Amino acid sequence: MRKIAAFAAIVATSTVLPLAAQPAVAASETTTRVGTSAPACVKIRAWDDGAYSYQRATNTCGRQMTVRLVWTVATTHCETLENGESMTWQVLRPAWGHGAEMCSEN
Repeated sequence: MRKIAAFAAIVATSTVLPLAAQPAVAASETTTRVGTSAPACVKIRAWDDGAYSYQRATNTCGRQMTVRLVWTVATTHCETLENGESMTWQVLRPAWGHGAEMCSEN
């Protein structure tokens, strides 16, 4: 039940933004590639700001990719990103970002 509630918090606070509309990234930004199945051309950024942890996946693969972000509490739903497109999610801490996984649609 705790995992379901945590996932509900992810969904309730998530955003998928086009690249131009994304907020400025905090100075504490780090690259996260812990146990992910997405190729290196899917660039992952993770950072904290206040009570939230953020992850951003950017597709630089040259083709459409379908990925989901992985958190300590759950994973997001799959998103199809065109080349150059990004998605950004925020969750309440202490949910930490763990990179991205490929979805079966690829």
